Order: sequence, then structure tokens, then C-alpha cells
Amino acid sequence: RWRSLAQSELRPAGRAAHGACWLGGGEDGAGALFVFGGRTATGRTNDAWLLDVAAGRWREPVLAGRRPCARSFHGVAPLASPGGRPLAAVFGGLDSASTALGDLHLLDASSLAWAEVPAHLPSPRAPPLARSSAGVAATSAGTLLIFGGSSGPIDEASGAPASFHAELLALPLGPLLAATVDAVDEEGAEAGPAESAAAGCA
Repeated sequence: RWRSLAQSELRPAGRAAHGACWLGGGEDGAGALFVFGGRTATGRTNDAWLLDVAAGRWREPVLAGRRPCARSFHGVAPLASPGGRPLAAVFGGLDSASTALGDLHLLDASSLAWAEVPAHLPSPRAPPLARSSAGVAATSAGTLLIFGGSSGPIDEASGAPASFHAELLALPLGPLLAATVDAVDEEGAEAGPAESAAAGCA
């Protein structure tokens, strides 16, 4: 049955439309719940949190690299590098101006660093159309799957977006993951901590 879990006093602000996934590994091998972004009472955010479920302890880690801009209604999925390092993929969503996003970012949970990945699908397909509320998952072979989502201006009367998508898109990340992890290490060493403010998208 459902039960309420104890949490540390330090914890994320209440929010909706955030992304979350389970990241295995870590120093003790137990893994942690990863939560990114969403919309709080003060607007969309790009903060990142890790929860030690057994201890009920939240922490907001200092992350290197370029942090994704503030967003909500994005997709988050866990995957792993060829060497087994736990990663979290963050795709799309709505930015602070309610504009749909189509960018893809990876968080390396081992080095606690971000890297942006070119979201190009194999030729002749174009990158995924910017969208929010898409279903995002990853296979054990490192292929990112994106299904559905919505985009376009919101209709004031109904509150619904202009377009709903039904295509299923696949992005094989296998060849990119090793290079991305290397880039994460290099960017993290050079860039230092990422911006913690709810920065706008470039």
C-alpha cells in the first residue's frame, strides 16, 4: 500500500510538470531519485535535486557544465554510458516564455556535470520538432525514444495546444555517449559549477 516517506528539512520547493527518474550507481551503489525543473509558485525552474530514498535525504548538488534552461513539461529518462556510468537525458518542454523546446541534455551522475547533445536523428530525418509533454524513454542499448507531445500556441478558450503529435522517434545515442561523457569531463573541468539561476534558453 502507499505510504508517506520522511524527508529532510532541506528539500525541493513544491512543483508540478517536473521531470524525474531513478539513477543507479553512486558512491554506495544504491542510486538516487533525480528531479529536474518544473513549475513552482514563482515560475519555471532549472534546479536539480537528488534524493537518497532510504535516508529520506535531499541534496541540491553543485553541477558543472551548462545547465538546461528553466522548463516544465519536459521528458526525463535514465540511461548509461558504454562504461556503465549513470546518465539522465532531459528533452524538450516549455521554457519561461512558454515556448516549446527541442533541445537534449545529458547529466552524468558520476561526475555531476551537464552536456548538451545535438538532437539529430539519422539522415534524412530532421531533429525532433520542439515540443512539451512528450513521452521519453531509453532502451538498454542507449536509444532514446520520444513519443507524442504537443506544440504550438495555446488556445485561450480551451487551454489546449495547437498541435498534438503521434509520431514515434528514435535517436541512437550509443555512438555519442562515450564522446559525450568525455565532453562532460572536459567541460566540467574547464567551466566549473553550472549556473544555478533559472536562465533563459539561448
